[in-house]
Amino acid sequence: MEPPELATCPVCLRPFVVVDALLGMPDDDWYEARFRCENCAWTSCGVCPAEVIDGLTTHFEDTRAQMAASSWPWTTG
Repeated sequence: MEPPELATCPVCLRPFVVVDALLGMPDDDWYEARFRCENCAWTSCGVCPAEVIDGLTTHFEDTRAQMAASSWPWTTG
C-alpha cells in the first residue's frame, strides 16, 4: 500500500507523519490539523479534507501492525 502524499516527512523523508491533533473544522469536510513525524518529531499545521486525515491514520496503523508482525523484537509485546 502506497502511503498518502502527506505521510512522507519533508525533513527525514520517512513515511511516518501522523495527525497529532485536530485543531478545528473550518468547513464540513475539511479539518485544520497538526501533523508530526514519528521518526524525527517534525511538526506542521495545515488544512486538509477528511479523507486525508483518514488516509494518514490508516497508513500509520497499517505500518505499525506490519512492524509488530515482523521479526523486530522491540515492537512486540
